[in-house]
Amino acid sequence: LTNLITTAPTALREALRDKQRKALLTACAALNPDLTQLADPTHGTMLALRAMTERIITLNQQINQLDKHLDQLVAATAPTLVDLLGIGTDIAGQLLVTAGDNPHRLHSEASFAKLCGVAPLPASSGRTDRHRLNKGGERQANRALHIIA
Repeated sequence: LTNLITTAPTALREALRDKQRKALLTACAALNPDLTQLADPTHGTMLALRAMTERIITLNQQINQLDKHLDQLVAATAPTLVDLLGIGTDIAGQLLVTAGDNPHRLHSEASFAKLCGVAPLPASSGRTDRHRLNKGGERQANRALHIIA
């Protein structure tokens, strides 16, 4: 939406430029292009802005509905997980999906760490004793743990 506004004709761009998110969506939804003059860049852009705004509003409503369902599912599955510092519904959901998709691989805390790609791997040679990061594992679970940390 913002890229379309940036490339819009000057009058339209100036009318929408400094508006905040909600006001911008309201203004774009209220645009009323002349459908007989869509060859004119202003009216064509107005139609595109209105259509895109309607889609953004619809998708935001769907996201909010799905977030409510996800909140209920996570609370029913692991009610104490979201009470921990740094863990919201999205992160808890990702960790639950990772664990649920791989129950045969989870025998201990270390196996979960390896599954998420956060277990150190030995990289020693000779007299040195060191470890390196594990580049394997599920990247989304790794991301979730990184956000928590």
